[in-house]
Amino acid sequence: KDVVTRSITTLGIINGAAHVEIATTKDGFCLFELGSRCGGGGTPEPICTHVSGVNQFLEQVKILVGDTNIDLYPKSENACNYNFVILKPGKIKTIEADIDSILKHPDVLDAGIIAQEGQVIERLATGSDRGGYIITKGKTREAAWKTGKTLEKLIKVTYE
Repeated sequence: KDVVTRSITTLGIINGAAHVEIATTKDGFCLFELGSRCGGGGTPEPICTHVSGVNQFLEQVKILVGDTNIDLYPKSENACNYNFVILKPGKIKTIEADIDSILKHPDVLDAGIIAQEGQVIERLATGSDRGGYIITKGKTREAAWKTGKTLEKLIKVTYE
């Protein structure tokens, strides 16, 4: 909390969204991303909405237009997991994924495949290198994580 507070204060964010990513290292916390914006990907929607019960996009717009009826207080504390589908390096020959079935799972909030047949997958270096994603909910974070990992097995990739 202290690292986040000092980071946004240093950047001068006093009113609005901040996206802060921190890693834990042997020397303590290390800030590696900070922006005066909502998070990317599925972070604001569906993750923040599911986890906190707050529609971050709507509240951010209200702040930006000067609306004083802002409600950022969490209404819930739900568990969620943003599972990145990590593919091994190589040239993709085929991808078989029944995304419709994955999306119909009662604990899936969103899912998608980013990688394409014929694409050369390099060693994972950034979030943009992921092959896809499965956003899951559960009674606990561990349950949500396990659901994502189980459903990830339904994505079959063959390589040349």
